[in-house]
Amino acid sequence: MSARIALTILFTIAMVWLWLPYFFTPKEPKPIVENVASIPDYIATDLKQTNFNESGTVSHKVMARKMSMYQDLGFTHFEKPQFTIFSEQGVWQLTADEATLYNNEKLILEQNVIAKSLTPNIMLNTIEAASVEYLINSKLMTSQSEVKMTGPGLEIKGQGLNANLEEQVIKLINHTKTTYYDQ
Repeated sequence: MSARIALTILFTIAMVWLWLPYFFTPKEPKPIVENVASIPDYIATDLKQTNFNESGTVSHKVMARKMSMYQDLGFTHFEKPQFTIFSEQGVWQLTADEATLYNNEKLILEQNVIAKSLTPNIMLNTIEAASVEYLINSKLMTSQSEVKMTGPGLEIKGQGLNANLEEQVIKLINHTKTTYYDQ
């Protein structure tokens, strides 16, 4: 019986010795899988694009240092964008440090936003704000941030803005100061 016990102990020791490296092998870390949503479907640098409306005339032009399109999420991000908007009443150029386009309908411009009229002899030449929302189809521009508008001999400051670029109607939500300059 002692031979049987000795063989069992010997067998157990051999099994533990053979399986020991398996139990104490350091586990390899799982590879980090990037979130699929953080990977753009398409990236363009030095983008230049012209868009036309249904009648075939130029609706707007887009230029940007970089564009990243996220198709599944329904938005496109722009770095240093410049949007030129054409209407029957005039031409406006919107620039910012960043912009995000949602479903090719709503454009949100952020950081150092400047809307500049390229139409001569207009009352307001520029509109400056921290952020602006622009609806492409209706050509409506809104902002809730502090706004500064300038024109020939004129500077208007306020909070918030509603503008219809098609009809050239701009309304300041909360007017704070108007300054007229001698010319």
